[in-house]
Amino acid sequence: MIPKEFQSLTFLTELDMSNNNIVGQLPNDVGDLKNLKSFNAAHNRLTGSLPPSIGNLSFLRELNLMNNNLDGVVPLTVARLRSLEVLLLNGNNFAGGLDNFCTYQSRSVLRHRQLRSRLSSFFSDCSYSADKVQCDCCTHCCVSGLPLSSCQINENL
Repeated sequence: MIPKEFQSLTFLTELDMSNNNIVGQLPNDVGDLKNLKSFNAAHNRLTGSLPPSIGNLSFLRELNLMNNNLDGVVPLTVARLRSLEVLLLNGNNFAGGLDNFCTYQSRSVLRHRQLRSRLSSFFSDCSYSADKVQCDCCTHCCVSGLPLSSCQINENL
């Protein structure tokens, strides 16, 4: 479980909790870590949904939550992460579309690489079935349970 005391560490700029067999949910107040630039909690056993407060991390450049057991819909607040360069959500159980993130504006920026979108890597489990994530703006589409090297470049961008 992630200790609640983490919320008081507002000076943190990098937090790597990957590969630690952490069980439980991301705290609702994870967004209080205002100076966080890199957050890696990949390869754990995190459950529950992604807290909406994640959108408060305005300096966040990398968010790696791959290979956990997170579920629910990716919250609309993720679209507020304007500094985000790398987003790894594959290997979870997110459902629905990523319309909250893949707004018309972000899709058009990703399509026009000459505009140099900050989001250079967006890995997600892409699917066209109703019970899995659908992602029009992912740079790489993955199959849950397979290594990153098996992810396909999204040719639709």
